[in-house]
Amino acid sequence: MIDKGHGPLVILIPGIQGRYEWMMPTIDALAVSHRVMSFSLGETEPLNEDWFAVWMRRIDQLIDQARERRAILIGVSFGGIVATRYAARRPERVRALVICSSPPPGWKLNRRQERDVRYPRLALPAFVIRACLRLGPEILTARPSWPLRLKLAAEYARRAMNARVAPSSMSRWIRAWLAIDTAPDCACIQAPTLVVTGEPHLERVVPVAATREYLKRIPHARYAVLPETGHVGTITKPYRFTEIVGRFLAAAEQEAAAKAAAGHAAAVARWATGTSGRPTHAP
Repeated sequence: MIDKGHGPLVILIPGIQGRYEWMMPTIDALAVSHRVMSFSLGETEPLNEDWFAVWMRRIDQLIDQARERRAILIGVSFGGIVATRYAARRPERVRALVICSSPPPGWKLNRRQERDVRYPRLALPAFVIRACLRLGPEILTARPSWPLRLKLAAEYARRAMNARVAPSSMSRWIRAWLAIDTAPDCACIQAPTLVVTGEPHLERVVPVAATREYLKRIPHARYAVLPETGHVGTITKPYRFTEIVGRFLAAAEQEAAAKAAAGHAAAVARWATGTSGRPTHAP
């Protein structure tokens, strides 16, 4: 677990690699103006419950540990599915929800992905090679010069080596996800929601059109593009991502305040007219 920064509480949920360490650039950027807490998906194995119940309880624990009533949830890729399920089942604890490049309800694995899930250890070398090929175009776009691109690639590789993935755990998490229907969760979400993607020509993991399905399923969800990024834009452009999230949160707070003020004015008007509907006058 990590706890960094000061301000409104943000809980960042990592992607299928499962380690919060991979998200450190995003955590550092968010921590400039927020208190950021995160955890690794494989911290605790489930006993007589499913993985999603374990993750929901972990998020509960983080909010309690922070001594807060509510948190801003940010879920990246697979983490967006976890965040969506939590927001649907704990609406009173979610101040806002941000979903980044996440596969939507009804996602189907192709044959290669099914094989990878069935034989995760054997599939790991090919998975790493494909990840490098997908990351290449993003690195080229994210930095303007080769020294900066090589530095970004080295930093990413160092985090991946220091916080290595567990292919068997990743396979179990995917099977746990495919065993549930997350469509009803989307319809239950009450928190202000932002859906973030990269640009279609750079997103090589979850097509932008697929992530945009959340806009149809979550009431009043908003959408933003993180320019010059694909699937890992939260890492390659963390401060730009933080700007987008900050603007969304500020707008959501303003709308909530305006709605509360309108509700208060309506209540005063109802009180002033009395139960008969006619204005009341002091004697």
